[in-house]
Amino acid sequence: MKFSELLDLVGRRIDSPQVTQFAQAHGVKLPLKPTSDSNDSSYFSLKPYGVEVSWSHQILQSNFYPPERENKKYISYIKTIWFDKHKIECLPCGLLPDDNFNIAVAKLNDLPHQLITRKYGTRLEFSLEHCAATSITWFDDEKASIELKTSERYAWLKSEVRAHAFSPWDTRWPNEQADLPMGMFMAWCIHHGWVGQRHLAQHPQLVEAVKTRQMTGREFLYQTAFCNEVWSHDHVPELDQFAFSYLNCMCHRNSSQPLLGKNDRCGVDDDFMAVFDPLFTGRGLQAADDWVNYDRFTLFLDARWYDYQKTALESEVEDAAVLEDVKAFYKTQQIQMQALPAAIELKPVVEKVVTPALPETAAATLLSFLGRCAEDQDIQAFLSQYGLSYPSVSWNTYVDAPSMGFFIGLDYPWRFSGDRFAALVDDKEKARMRRKKIKYIDQVSFTNTDYEQVSNSTGNYLLCQQFLPPLPFNLNWGMQLNDVDQRFGKDYHEEHTWETYENDGCLSRRWDIDFVGKIFDGDAQAPHYLLLIEFIRFKIAEVRVVIR
Repeated sequence: MKFSELLDLVGRRIDSPQVTQFAQAHGVKLPLKPTSDSNDSSYFSLKPYGVEVSWSHQILQSNFYPPERENKKYISYIKTIWFDKHKIECLPCGLLPDDNFNIAVAKLNDLPHQLITRKYGTRLEFSLEHCAATSITWFDDEKASIELKTSERYAWLKSEVRAHAFSPWDTRWPNEQADLPMGMFMAWCIHHGWVGQRHLAQHPQLVEAVKTRQMTGREFLYQTAFCNEVWSHDHVPELDQFAFSYLNCMCHRNSSQPLLGKNDRCGVDDDFMAVFDPLFTGRGLQAADDWVNYDRFTLFLDARWYDYQKTALESEVEDAAVLEDVKAFYKTQQIQMQALPAAIELKPVVEKVVTPALPETAAATLLSFLGRCAEDQDIQAFLSQYGLSYPSVSWNTYVDAPSMGFFIGLDYPWRFSGDRFAALVDDKEKARMRRKKIKYIDQVSFTNTDYEQVSNSTGNYLLCQQFLPPLPFNLNWGMQLNDVDQRFGKDYHEEHTWETYENDGCLSRRWDIDFVGKIFDGDAQAPHYLLLIEFIRFKIAEVRVVIR
């Protein structure tokens, strides 16, 4: 088997003539099965050659993304081929199976045409001149691979979705504020000449508009982002390693006080908040998308880039001279930052809407929604009455109403932990529900505003309750740990556990109770529920009821 045979397969559809003929010639069972939501990759092996051919529909490259369907099945492409260097003939660039890294690099550098080679620990990556869409990885053992080049996805823009923990549940500010750090990072790339080739080819006028400060980086992203996301092809390849580490928060620098050698994560969001948090009475979220603010933040970005060039942003720097040099650069940037004009604050543009108070029976009404389809008419009527909407997205989500002190968790019924709900739908119904994004209600939580921050599976969020209905089970927000122990004695429930942990520096405890059919009267089906009560500073901060 020749190397060129394998190279010809990469990037082709699994039902293409080239792939079909190759598989058939080597006794592979046809047809190759397309990948799915639950299994986004598959492969076949040819052991005599040490070959493994894998394919997927999730390929992060603009020519293949987003995934497409044909006849209700995903279109899948050959993505990666692994092979044994000793069993494949005519290896590229004159390489031999036993060539180590130094020999391989020397051979690649001696070629008449330019090859981009990168060494990562125990592997060497390069691309062929006539096949720029693929990369070849040469390992320091008998293995090698050919892979379809893909991009990194750094972030999705928040302009059309609920802002994440960057601006949690703060209705005074538009969701677009959460995109400010990434927008300023994009402007920084453009001003340094690091904008991706696709923008130079497709958006030259917009690039020039950012350079001349007629358009902000955030506005640029909104007009040019591929699939409403920020990818590595938005900047030049020379920035890949820095951007991957920095934008994915994989660096080890303290974000609020950038002193070297201290273990802490940092990233573009962390640094943005570190720069602007001290300047306003609220959070950095209030910074305006203005060039005055950009000039302030770009000093920090320059410091991170300088730091990366000197130390790769590692937490421990052994060279004392390098350490002092980078510290001095940070200090210089901070002095320049202090000399800049005052930061510009964005005034609130979204007024809080006063919602009607919930009735006394609201807690029982919410609990009666458990286990029911979120599209039921009475549930939709309840949401509509209080200005809430059922989110039409395919991933797990929830309807949040922090101003009323509750949120409703949604999921597909076959993902519930109990067998009862999983049996409600067959495979055909599952496909329809995924297509229509139909989910059931699996949890209801009640939250208290007495405590600034609570942490659960959805991440950290701020609580801003106004009209809280009476709690179920005769609970009240002022109850202490002992009160709950007395309220629910061991005879009342099947299982009783305490979990103690640190939450934002405060000692917290979560108490849970397992019970069957005791939530409200008239529950003939008697499902299994879990009641979770979380304490912050030893007072109730959240009550959550989940279907088991």
